[in-house]
Amino acid sequence: CKRDLVAEFCDACRDKGLGVGIYYSPADWRCQGFFMPHLYKKSAERMIKQCYDQVDELMQNYGKVDIMWFDHGDDYIISYGIDLSFPHIPRPKDWRKKPLVKEFWGEFELDKKIRKMQPEIVINNRLGMHRTGDYVTPERVVGGFNTIVPWETCECLSETWGYEPNKEVMSLKRVVTLLVNVVTGGGNLLLNLSPKGDGSIDPKHAKRLLEVGEWTSKYSEAIYGT
Repeated sequence: CKRDLVAEFCDACRDKGLGVGIYYSPADWRCQGFFMPHLYKKSAERMIKQCYDQVDELMQNYGKVDIMWFDHGDDYIISYGIDLSFPHIPRPKDWRKKPLVKEFWGEFELDKKIRKMQPEIVINNRLGMHRTGDYVTPERVVGGFNTIVPWETCECLSETWGYEPNKEVMSLKRVVTLLVNVVTGGGNLLLNLSPKGDGSIDPKHAKRLLEVGEWTSKYSEAIYGT
């Protein structure tokens, strides 16, 4: 597109006084090595190199990055990637705990590499076997009460992570209830909204966020820090 969209995003965040969080998925579904790493070893190795090269670019070219949010960087995703495309093929019950491929991404090495380039960064736990990272990320469920281990619930404002027209938007009551349950349980709420193809925000999404903002401006003392 002949534009650096990551740079534009980072600049826009900082212009509004926001921190910069970058979502990054190491897994590349275009690679045969994602689905069958044992059979296509060279493809898998190229995917690993691509990951390290892209992380270098993200961590060095855009100034201070506050959050690195990995997704699909789990070892079990690589081990059973084929099952994500062919769900009728059975996988073992403990597939998440006992991946066929271990240490695929070199999570400790990659974590150390990132922190050397960005000493103050916060990283989630979706890499390798989840032994690195600063916080855990229950997805589309509210984590249990926990003030010992930092956690964050990620949830969709509409039904899908990506934009689809005419999808129902979560009601204000439901968003507020979700926010209250997460925050009073010691967690953080990461509420996803889905930009359109041109980058604009669906007016229904914007309206709901503004309504939540009005609610928190009145009642934040009742939930934050309680």
